[in-house]
Amino acid sequence: LRELQTWLVRDLVVANLESGRKEAEADGADVIIINYDMVAKRRELLDSLPGDGRPWDAVVCDEAHYLKTPSAQRTMAVLGDTVYARPRTQRPIRTDRLWLLTGTPLLNHPVELFPLLKACDPRAEMVPNALTLAAFQKRYCAPRQTRWGMDYSGVSNLHELKSLISSGELMLRRTKEEVLSQLPPKCHALLPLTDDAVSTRESKLIQKGWAALLLAEAKAQA
Repeated sequence: LRELQTWLVRDLVVANLESGRKEAEADGADVIIINYDMVAKRRELLDSLPGDGRPWDAVVCDEAHYLKTPSAQRTMAVLGDTVYARPRTQRPIRTDRLWLLTGTPLLNHPVELFPLLKACDPRAEMVPNALTLAAFQKRYCAPRQTRWGMDYSGVSNLHELKSLISSGELMLRRTKEEVLSQLPPKCHALLPLTDDAVSTRESKLIQKGWAALLLAEAKAQA
C-alpha cells in the first residue's frame, strides 16, 4: 500500500482486504491488496470485482515461491489446478497479465517450480514437458520407486530446464549487483517494546535462554 501510494501515476482507488475488513470496501476499487491465506475465502469476490465478467488487468504475486505446492489451498486459489493440461477442479484468477515475483528463485527441488511455470506457460510452449505434472516429474525430477511409493524429489536434465527457462520469455532475472544502485541504503533502527505484555513475555524468554546456556556450560565443565 505504501509503495502504491509512492509510485502510482494515476489517482487509483486501493483497497487493502486484510482479515476483518468488510468486502464493501472493495466496491469500486481499482487495486486490491490481499494476502494468500485470504484469497480462497474471497475468491468469489475477486472474480466479480472487475465487473461484466472481465479479467483483471494484472495479478501480481509477491513471494511467489509460497505457491510451490500444486495441491495447497493457496496455490489452487490463485493459480488454479496446475496439475493437468486443463483445470479440473479450480480455475486460476482470470487476468490478462500474471507476474510472479520472488527473491528466492532457487528452490530445493525442480518439482517445486512446476506450478509457477505452468501458470506462466499454460500451453507449455516454452517448456514442452511442463504441460502436466506427470510429464514434468518424469523429465526433470529423476523419479524413483521407494518402499513408500514414487519419489519425485530428485533432479534430472537440469541443464535443459535451466536453458529453457532462462532463454525464453518465462523469467526476467535481476541480480543484486544489477539493481544495487537503485536500492536505498540499509537503515538500522531500534524498536523498543512498549507493550507491557510483550515486554514481559520477551523478558521471560531471554531469562529462559540464559538459564539454558548457563546449565549447558555447567554440564560441560562437569
